Amino acid sequence: MFGHGTIYALEVQAGGDVPFLTAGRAALAERIRQHVPGVAGEIAIALAVGDQSGIEGPVRLAMRDSGLTHILSISGLHIGLVAALAMVFTRRGLALVPAIALRVDTKKLAVWPTAALVLLYGVLAGWDVPVQRSVIMTGVVLLAILLDRTPLTLRTVAVAAVLVLLGSPEALLNPGFQMSFAAVIALISGYEIIGPWLSRLRAAYGGILGPVIAVGSALLTSLVATVATAPFTAFHFHTIALYGIVANLLAIPLTGLVIMPGVVLGFLLLPFGLDAWGWGLAGMGDRWLDWPWRRQSPGCPARRSRCPLFPKPYCC
Repeated sequence: MFGHGTIYALEVQAGGDVPFLTAGRAALAERIRQHVPGVAGEIAIALAVGDQSGIEGPVRLAMRDSGLTHILSISGLHIGLVAALAMVFTRRGLALVPAIALRVDTKKLAVWPTAALVLLYGVLAGWDVPVQRSVIMTGVVLLAILLDRTPLTLRTVAVAAVLVLLGSPEALLNPGFQMSFAAVIALISGYEIIGPWLSRLRAAYGGILGPVIAVGSALLTSLVATVATAPFTAFHFHTIALYGIVANLLAIPLTGLVIMPGVVLGFLLLPFGLDAWGWGLAGMGDRWLDWPWRRQSPGCPARRSRCPLFPKPYCC
């Protein structure tokens, strides 16, 4: 056999010679375990540092059968939530300082710490291809804010897709790439249709129906994203979680309103030694996330269904 190219010598590191980043992720995971034991802690670790090794097989199976596996894998959903929460927290914090709020555009100023936190989160999550793709998409949105452009448009999605494909052309055939962009395109398109109506509703009844509108918006977002990604799930994995839409309608708002805010709070309070508050909040949400689906009967035939409409493609 003949070949061309450079020959590299690979050296296996000794057990005690752990890279700084890997050691930091392991230390953070152990810190989370101390504050949030059990399954909830392992789910929090998966969402904080991307380490799913501690999640038991039955829990994985229950999450898969209920269509919630994507919750455990850090991707566009988690990166986007981290960016949104960081922007909100930073802008609210800057608004408390009149000397800054009255002289500086706090929205643009909040972009920089948000970008730093998103990049740090991506690195701690392992910096794999889905995380890189999500960080690039988020970076394009933040850049649009700095340039006074509308951040969430189909043009922004197109720019992000081009940048991702320039770096990894093979990502076009990746299920994660297709599902991520399908969900984002569906959400932006849907918001362009109902956005003006929601704005009028908030203006007219925001004080009275504000919480109802917020919860309804979260549920509608979950429904649109789940329906948009369902055909890709059926095509690539040949199965459909029969109550996956219902599960996601509950799980995605829970992730966005409780779990990920706890993760972000844990990161922000870590330098002050108060991160236990954040991990505790995330762990509480993880218990709610895990409880209903883990207790479904393993023999229940209605959990998943084979999808004969999408046979295995020729490349499998």
